[in-house]
Amino acid sequence: MSLESDGKAAFADQSAVRAAIRRRAKAFIDGHCQRPDLRPEAVASGLKVSLRYLHQCFESAELTVMQQIRDARLERAFA
Repeated sequence: MSLESDGKAAFADQSAVRAAIRRRAKAFIDGHCQRPDLRPEAVASGLKVSLRYLHQCFESAELTVMQQIRDARLERAFA
């Protein structure tokens, strides 16, 4: 029983960490979307995480990393 509750707590912690990475990534993208070379690799590097982990953090999100970059650029263009 204890192992099961520990597993749920670890999953909740992991979800919270991934949500925090998504928030940091969105803030990074918003601050750098004017850069023509902004790609998921640059976002991962800026956040000091691997590209794979960045993509994993966005798996449960509505948008992928590249879609987030595209949307930030469009919002900036229409502002």
